[in-house]
Amino acid sequence: MLYLLGLGGALRAILRAGLLPGAVLLMAAGAPQARSPDRAVILLSCPDESQAPALLCQAMIQALAHTVPGPKVLRRVPRGQETPTRPGDIGLALHATQEGTKSLAGHLEWRLGADGGRQTGPDHRMTVAPAVFSPKTYDEFAHALLKATPDLRAALTARP
Repeated sequence: MLYLLGLGGALRAILRAGLLPGAVLLMAAGAPQARSPDRAVILLSCPDESQAPALLCQAMIQALAHTVPGPKVLRRVPRGQETPTRPGDIGLALHATQEGTKSLAGHLEWRLGADGGRQTGPDHRMTVAPAVFSPKTYDEFAHALLKATPDLRAALTARP
């Protein structure tokens, strides 16, 4: 089951097209935070569009929807507001920079629960040839970032 609350038109169209499977509740920044004790909340912040395009953030949302089992709440928040406030929640920051037309670099930072320490995943770089980024390129990059961080994947899949 997928709920759309306060999302922009482009992302809403992607979701309606069925590109994000699973039971994930997506909430835009400024939407009331889910307080349901049976749903883990994943707070995701993305880079500013001057560093990486919005398509990369959308690709990360899609990759998370494929990775996270069961009912979850995914809330996109502004940079610096991804700190979880409840024990079972996860704060996730996507750090990425697109370097020209042929290179993309980044890593993930996450925090498990309100008392968990911040963890940083390995740096990942992708070069495309020909030098044209496509939605598929961003999807591959987002999945590669999650694959490169097994501790985060384990936390995402272990959530109730």
